[in-house]
Amino acid sequence: MSLTIIKLSLLFQYLRLFSPSAKYPLTRLTTIVTLAMVGVVGLGYTVISWVPCWPVSDYWDFDYLTGGDKHCWGFASTDRHQFYYTYLSWNILNVVGDVVILVLPLGMFWDPETDGRTKRGLVGLLGMGVV
Repeated sequence: MSLTIIKLSLLFQYLRLFSPSAKYPLTRLTTIVTLAMVGVVGLGYTVISWVPCWPVSDYWDFDYLTGGDKHCWGFASTDRHQFYYTYLSWNILNVVGDVVILVLPLGMFWDPETDGRTKRGLVGLLGMGVV
């Protein structure tokens, strides 16, 4: 959830940079689509993290050690393949989202008409991600 909130905050900052009257309408549209996708993916993985089993009490019920049946999925799955692919999909979507968020403002940064103050702001905004 915290990664999603950080990404959403960066994307909302991008919306401020790419105002509707700016000369980057495609970048603004891409930012809005990315904002929606990051929100949906973050919400989906948050739900499967917070409700890993149904009923939720199956998460801390250890009957499966004695042959009981658990109804868990994703991060709480006892099937190692499902567990692995849940983590793999989360990490792939996370990296793709990071790359898209990094690439979005580069057109504005390399534009010779962009003033120095805006460029310094972009460097500062992206530099915070390094920390």
